[in-house]
Amino acid sequence: KISEQKLLPLGEKGIFETSLIMEEAKQYDMAINLLNELCVKYQSNMKYINALARLYTSLGDFKKAKIFYEKADKIAPENLNRLTEMAGLYLALKEPVKSVEKYTKLLSLNPEKPEMKFQVYQEIFDSGFEEHARDLCRSTSTPLELIRHFNNKGVLCSKQQKYEEAIAEYRKARDLIPLSKDLYKIIYNMAIANINLKKRENVEIAHELLEEVLELKPNFQKAIEKIKMTTKALGIDTEQSAS
Repeated sequence: KISEQKLLPLGEKGIFETSLIMEEAKQYDMAINLLNELCVKYQSNMKYINALARLYTSLGDFKKAKIFYEKADKIAPENLNRLTEMAGLYLALKEPVKSVEKYTKLLSLNPEKPEMKFQVYQEIFDSGFEEHARDLCRSTSTPLELIRHFNNKGVLCSKQQKYEEAIAEYRKARDLIPLSKDLYKIIYNMAIANINLKKRENVEIAHELLEEVLELKPNFQKAIEKIKMTTKALGIDTEQSAS
């Protein structure tokens, strides 16, 4: 009430501040009306268009948010925050091609942040667009670069005895480049993390992973030694002798 009485009469700035207060008070219709008024009066002011797009996004009205984001993008392209928001919006709208376009632009504008691309791949993959994530990964990272990134994260988790988190990090590399023969080391580390969980079902998983490692790298000595251990722990030798 105070904002309506004291801020609205102040004009442009007062109207904008009141729209923010109305949003916090969950008076969304009022907030939208005020922002629309500002967008009509001050069509070149990106702040108001962006605010309206973000409000529609927070309300889950992605189609209306898209209208205002695209309008702002035509007037003032290459805004980093907007590119990020639009990329996420297109994922929510099930438009992965447009999302990848925005993410690709975002990466090109942030050469000083080489780690950003790995988060981008995961966001696209987790949104259900696995092949789009893999295609972008292939075009912007080498297999060894990707493996190094997720392997380092997994090893760090393992050193902290967070083995399930380590496995999740290793799995991200497998998800993105499932056919790469260079995966043998990261699959091996995934097997070790499973062994460290010390449950039979995890040892069984580890055994299968070690078999996969040896298919990719038959002479990988560490895997050869570990699979002897899992074979013994699971009683596979005894079963094979009986058969």
